[in-house]
Amino acid sequence: MFGRTTIIQAAVAAALFVLSGQAVVAEQFAEGSDYTMISPRMQTEVGEDKIEVIEFFWYGCPHCYTVEPYIEGWDIPEDVELVRIPATFSERWVIHAKVYYVLESLDRLDLHEVFFNAIHGEQSRRDLVTEDKIAEFFASFDSGISKEQFIKAYNSFVVHTKTQKADRLVNEYAIKSVPTFAVNGRYITSPSMVGSLPGLMDVLDYLISLEREQS
Repeated sequence: MFGRTTIIQAAVAAALFVLSGQAVVAEQFAEGSDYTMISPRMQTEVGEDKIEVIEFFWYGCPHCYTVEPYIEGWDIPEDVELVRIPATFSERWVIHAKVYYVLESLDRLDLHEVFFNAIHGEQSRRDLVTEDKIAEFFASFDSGISKEQFIKAYNSFVVHTKTQKADRLVNEYAIKSVPTFAVNGRYITSPSMVGSLPGLMDVLDYLISLEREQS
């Protein structure tokens, strides 16, 4: 049987172990190298009970394509909401941004990865840069989206408005490259800052834990 002194010593040792582990994590991820602070903090749109993680991306970006499996395989905590924002740096990027919002408006974001693969997969389709070509692409297989349906959604007020909002957020967050991630309007990080994709996911989890401590 353990004595009172032994139990207290064990509890203290366990607490020190946890604290030392937290210190190691804190030392691993440094502001200015692995992530930067956003000042002033940006307003989030997912509710006070959620931690917002924004992924700024472009379908034509090979680095975004590479990070996608990590995002898809991420076990997103219940208090976290992932928001994808397509970047709008040029007319081609705007076209692809509208594709994302077409899929969202048609409740077909299951085709998000399909479009990524069409551009970067083994049978790469680099011609998917116009409204007409992209509409034909989705109509060319059993997607459930006809060319006419795609074009109607592409030119809808909803898609136009969401694309404008994406453009505003890209500017407000001062996004210069993709993929870039914003955590709860307070932190910015990216694979290029962290140096590896597994490391990126660790940094995201770390920043999320920091936000939990703020609440």
